[in-house]
Amino acid sequence: MGDEVSVVEKTQEEAAQGVKEAQFSLGQMYERGEVDGTENYKEAEAWYKKAAEQGSGEASYALFNLYNSSENDLTADDAEKVKLLTEASQQEFEDQSYAEFTLGSYYLYGECGLEVNFEEAWKLIKSAADHGNDGAARFCYDNSVYTENDPADFPIWKKQSFGSGYLVKKEISPERDHIGNTFYSCEYVCPDCGKQMFKSKVRGEDKGVALILAEDGAHPFGRVFYCPDCAKVYATCGLAHLKDGDCYMLEGEAAAKSFTDNMDSAFARPAKY
Repeated sequence: MGDEVSVVEKTQEEAAQGVKEAQFSLGQMYERGEVDGTENYKEAEAWYKKAAEQGSGEASYALFNLYNSSENDLTADDAEKVKLLTEASQQEFEDQSYAEFTLGSYYLYGECGLEVNFEEAWKLIKSAADHGNDGAARFCYDNSVYTENDPADFPIWKKQSFGSGYLVKKEISPERDHIGNTFYSCEYVCPDCGKQMFKSKVRGEDKGVALILAEDGAHPFGRVFYCPDCAKVYATCGLAHLKDGDCYMLEGEAAAKSFTDNMDSAFARPAKY
């Protein structure tokens, strides 16, 4: 007990002298109840703020988590939460990637008072993946977004152009009307083999919550068309149809299966890991 007290006292002394690392540590001690035996969130908030004002990313992130916790009655508006996450995402510390992934998700889904911003979202989520965040890395893989740790043969979507008469309508076959839970037979046939294609509509596509990374950048998509015989997936931007012209194609049995499996489970609205 004596050693613990001396550690607290030493930390308090250094924090009072303006040492940001000590200020952050003292905030943690108050939050955990290590100073006087009970959690003191107001004191934790005060010391985290002092450290954050000196550029401590971990203090900014700790403040954000404090405001998001249901274990206390501290509050902050959306603008303050975004400010804290932005500060945390720009500093190198152990949990930086979590701040990046959270802020990136806010931009992707238009949450916490932010407008949807795909470019900022993917920059942050990709950075989180590159910094070793497993959830961000899995999210990037599911969305076909390259990260530094991806294999050389990681699939990427290729741009395709189809004229209005190239993909023709065909009567829906009663023998095979769906694949899995999300893909249903549609009015299009495959441009390569001429067989029935299957369509899935991404829920929430009006907000652009699902994206693919193609040769010419990231794009929100709303409809997906799949040919199981050729193992090819076609995605159109927004609510466009294949007959409308440009689309993006993912080919290869492994790539197509991975994508359609994700669509069939959670990818109809990308999960936030």
